[in-house]
Amino acid sequence: MLSDADEVVKASMCTYENLKSLLECLVKLQQLDPRHLIKLMRAMTRLTKEHAVVPAIRAADAIAVLVPFLAKEKQQAVAAGQQQQANGAEPTNPPSLGSEVQLEALHALYNICNLYKIKDHIEAASMAGITPHLCRLAREGARACPSSAEQQGQGQRQDQWQQFRTHVVPMLTVMVTCSSGTRAKLWSADGVDVLLLLLRERVRKAADEYPLFFLAARTPSCVAPHKIKQTFFHSYSAV
Repeated sequence: MLSDADEVVKASMCTYENLKSLLECLVKLQQLDPRHLIKLMRAMTRLTKEHAVVPAIRAADAIAVLVPFLAKEKQQAVAAGQQQQANGAEPTNPPSLGSEVQLEALHALYNICNLYKIKDHIEAASMAGITPHLCRLAREGARACPSSAEQQGQGQRQDQWQQFRTHVVPMLTVMVTCSSGTRAKLWSADGVDVLLLLLRERVRKAADEYPLFFLAARTPSCVAPHKIKQTFFHSYSAV
């Protein structure tokens, strides 16, 4: 309830001690009721929407706590926890909350990294290991095409990807403009291939081409220009 309050209440709520307790609860709830976990994660997301409290949230090391929630193993663990509850006294009808928890964690990280428009935040997320998770989400999401065998399931996955895409793509493109260390992490996670995959998936604006060429211009030692050019035009012509 307090996370839905006004700026004054949120500011008084977001002391260092309170935020550390909230983040510790997030970690502990992974082994408990996943419905409580999603509620608490949503509260964290709402807090990160307030510009005034973002510095306090960053100071409480929220980035390092939230990034591990994006791991695929976390989604499977939450899904397993919910399945155990479904076999108990209170069956749960909705699908696994793992993806919902990941979406809320990603949304909170996006707010921290983008609302304040300070690249130090995305650099901190990169240091915490967010890059492989973003690239994995992009690969799995962009390739979610309905098949005859799993038409309904893949359709749901496509809808889910559109929610993730809102946060994944901007964070990846900002990383391209960050320090050489952050770009190196993006490159080591096959970031160029991911950007090309996203470009192939949806070419709507000329700005979508910018991150790839910026990466080629800023890191010529680790990206072969002729390979990028050949791959890009092949991808573009295939759209």
